[in-house]
Amino acid sequence: MGKYAKGWLHLLIGSAMAALPLLFALIFVWAIKPPRAIQLGVLLVVGAALLALFGLPARARTAGVAGANGLLGLQLPAPHRKTRARTALWMTLHGMIGAAAVGAAAFLGLLAATALVLAVTQPGERMDFGWTEISNGPITLLLGVAMAVLAVLTGFAAPALLRLVAPALLGHQPAERIAALEHRTEVLAHRNHLAQELHDSIGHTLTTSTIQAAVAAKLLDDDPAGARQALAGIEDSSRLALEELDHVIELLREEPAPRAPQRGLADVPALVEHVRRTGRVIEAVLPTDLSAVPQVISREAYRIIQEALTNALRHGTANSTDNEIRLAIAIEADRLVLAVSNPVEAPAVRRTGRGTSGIEERARVLGGEASAGANGARWEVVVRLPLARTAGTRG
Repeated sequence: MGKYAKGWLHLLIGSAMAALPLLFALIFVWAIKPPRAIQLGVLLVVGAALLALFGLPARARTAGVAGANGLLGLQLPAPHRKTRARTALWMTLHGMIGAAAVGAAAFLGLLAATALVLAVTQPGERMDFGWTEISNGPITLLLGVAMAVLAVLTGFAAPALLRLVAPALLGHQPAERIAALEHRTEVLAHRNHLAQELHDSIGHTLTTSTIQAAVAAKLLDDDPAGARQALAGIEDSSRLALEELDHVIELLREEPAPRAPQRGLADVPALVEHVRRTGRVIEAVLPTDLSAVPQVISREAYRIIQEALTNALRHGTANSTDNEIRLAIAIEADRLVLAVSNPVEAPAVRRTGRGTSGIEERARVLGGEASAGANGARWEVVVRLPLARTAGTRG
């Protein structure tokens, strides 16, 4: 459908919207019988007031923007706020201009057809217009062509007028643009958060799976049962990673998807058992009562522990006489303390990869603090998180 045809379709939709309000306005004028001099004004005012009601529903602005973009060729942004006053004014103008354009084009088209038929079928006949008389012939033919051109031009002028006013009534005002930018910033922050979640989860899975695969290869001949257990661990962890990957991809695609249950501190024992399946020794000291830990703190603490254990598996010294990974979770007064340590080759240097920076960022967002460094022959990560949720916390 061409631009001209789309413009006419937009006008026809507007005239269809205006039909019922104008009919009620006509009945109102007929019922109250105002002075003849103001009847047309009363008709237009009442019709416009009734037509403005179409702009009150919550979806009216979305429909108006979609129609203007699809049929008028505009590129208006999706509505961020339901500004009913401007939407009502747009619906009024759309309906009134549409009705006026369709009515004028129909009237001009009828006059043009009549003039052209008379000029061809009754040449020389005189037509009396009251204020003047003309003979059917070249003048009538020119008048018919002129009115036909005007009818066609109406299809250009009316949509052009609507295109002119649409950005002011349907576009974003400064406050809306600021709100839209804030919303976009929140979306980007959420996507960055999802990327960090994915990095933590998949990184942990790949690390543990790699170690379990190595264990299975060593045990395959001497301890088939142990090899099968290691392979089963790889299968379980891979399945969980795929579930999280599917969930995050659905969210990044902005498709409706039920939110997967978020893991928290209650899931740490399962995480510890998953690490044990790699063959590493891990000692875990966990609190029995987690009721004082808010959900958001619990969720982020789980991710911090997951990343710290992943780093311990990657960089810890597996062949040392001290092969133990130590995990301690404690609730001290108004804060949660997480500590993960593992043996390293001396002298240890501070690691500054994504894992460590991710832990520090999570702690900072929650209003806490994180430290990582060598403590004798061990590498230790300590995170302290306030139990009261801060304003900067991601939900």
